[in-house]
Amino acid sequence: GLPVPTLRELAAERQAGMPVTGTAAREALEHVLQGSVAGELAADAPCPVTVVPPDAAVGEAGPVIVGDDGSDHGGRAVRHAAVIGARLGRDVVRMHVEKDDPVTVLSEAARHQRACLIVTGNRGRGPFRAELFGSVSMGLVQRAARPVVLVSTDVGDAA
Repeated sequence: GLPVPTLRELAAERQAGMPVTGTAAREALEHVLQGSVAGELAADAPCPVTVVPPDAAVGEAGPVIVGDDGSDHGGRAVRHAAVIGARLGRDVVRMHVEKDDPVTVLSEAARHQRACLIVTGNRGRGPFRAELFGSVSMGLVQRAARPVVLVSTDVGDAA
């Protein structure tokens, strides 16, 4: 079947806590026209989705970094990061980013601190709107060189 509906169905059927998917991290027009399985899955998943880009440093010893812009989406990401950090036995570094470029700030901090994961909210705009208006989650997947946990607006509070 089609990958996104099949993965959503399996995640619901098996009550997945956090599906993990790879990505080609395509850019620009190719991404707009074809979309992304990871992006589509994360846009309205009932649970956080971890996206692992091809160049990701997997298994780093550092903390979980979470971006917080002060919004409800940011708060939801912070709560999920706290649960993930506790389960992994890792510190959680909350980074409040409003004015500067959050992709650059979070990516550089993740590399500097050897973060094992970056957690961010995902508003589920879809590839076309994200290309027009920018997307922190897309930028992190493309530039952070770390696994990125995307917490969509459809995800409930962390348990």
